[in-house]
Amino acid sequence: MGDAVRYGEAFKQRPVEDVANGKYRSLDEASRRNGSRGNTTLGKRIKR
Repeated sequence: MGDAVRYGEAFKQRPVEDVANGKYRSLDEASRRNGSRGNTTLGKRIKR
């Protein structure tokens, strides 16, 4: 298993705002375009 990657708050918030504003059609698309490893984490951030 690889090392854990730590991202800053600004990096984490950007895709959440993009999804909320309709910039991306899906969590998968937002994850891919923002360099996230998966959309599960992004989904959890959006729920918060």
